[in-house]
Amino acid sequence: MIDTTTVPGSTIHKFTSSGTLTCPTARSIQVLVIGGGAAGGGHPSSSARTGGGGSGRMIKISGFTTGSSSTNYTVTVGNGGNSTGYGYGGAGQLSSFVGTGITLSAAGGGGGGGSNAGSGSIGGSGGGGHCGGFGGGASSGTISGTMTTVTNAGNSGGNSSSCSVGGGGGGGAGGAGTTAGGTGGGAGGSGRSDSITGPSVTYAAGGGGSGSSGGVGGSSGVGGNGSNDSGSGAGAGTANTGSGGGGAVSNAASGAGGKGVVIVRY
Repeated sequence: MIDTTTVPGSTIHKFTSSGTLTCPTARSIQVLVIGGGAAGGGHPSSSARTGGGGSGRMIKISGFTTGSSSTNYTVTVGNGGNSTGYGYGGAGQLSSFVGTGITLSAAGGGGGGGSNAGSGSIGGSGGGGHCGGFGGGASSGTISGTMTTVTNAGNSGGNSSSCSVGGGGGGGAGGAGTTAGGTGGGAGGSGRSDSITGPSVTYAAGGGGSGSSGGVGGSSGVGGNGSNDSGSGAGAGTANTGSGGGGAVSNAASGAGGKGVVIVRY
């Protein structure tokens, strides 16, 4: 789906699914690309607290000039990762904007840890650790072409020192996931705000880890909250922000990752 809006002096194309952008004449454009968020980890035991899902990578550029006549650009919007009742959370998928003279590629988030003392997975932002596992690291985005890079952001997930403490929060574009300091789940890393569509919107926040009290999703719930020890409360990352989902225990489903987005303005 492409949502096209006009504001004084600008046209904005918001892609919530994959498609093609055709520019009939040369234009100087801004592009925001966010990978799909990852799901939190899951585990059947209430005492094996799981990590939150990492956000997708967040990339924004400005000042790229498109081709002079009917040039097509391929837009890929990554899905969020699938929730799970046991094991690692599903990874988010890559989002991209590709055509003559430009390649922007934002990795999907890394899934939260949920089995075998698992560390969080690597991704655009890393997933939170589980039962003694480390948070996953952040993979770099791909930016190629003549332009100005405004944002290229992702961060690691939080650690979990043992099964007796909460799961680590997933990383977000604005900050790393929190390492659980007690039995409560670690908070998801904060997202980043951007105003490419006009109003300021927060994107790419991490999911909270599970614990005796679930970790809060990054940026006050843009990322999904983690569950408590009874398994209730795991939330999904907000759709079309590329945010991570919360971890879950006690046979409950973890929070799914939020789908990514690509936005073009000229």
